[in-house]
Amino acid sequence: MNRLFAPPKKSSVSRTRVDQGVKTAPRDHSTYSLLAPMHYEANYAYPVVVWLHSDGGDEKQLLRVMPHVSMRNYVGIGIRASLPCEGRRGYQWQQSSSCILTAENRVHEAITAARA
Repeated sequence: MNRLFAPPKKSSVSRTRVDQGVKTAPRDHSTYSLLAPMHYEANYAYPVVVWLHSDGGDEKQLLRVMPHVSMRNYVGIGIRASLPCEGRRGYQWQQSSSCILTAENRVHEAITAARA
């Protein structure tokens, strides 16, 4: 089958595009990671896996998890918890209204970036 593709649009440094592979938000706002499936097709509606790491983890844990799920069939989104762990590396989730709202906003922000 013959297909014509338009060249990819140039994007600014702060923009994140899932069709360029593994991406994170700009360094100063990195609260999520995105992973595009192998052989990504821009016009296909992929299901999304949203990964919420365990305490002590971070959004980059997505890169270790997705190979066990599928590298071809899903867009992966890893979200960072809102609080740094005390005395160790990583982040932790807290069951407070403000932290739950922060997590919700981060999920929406990452999904918006994946669609861009």
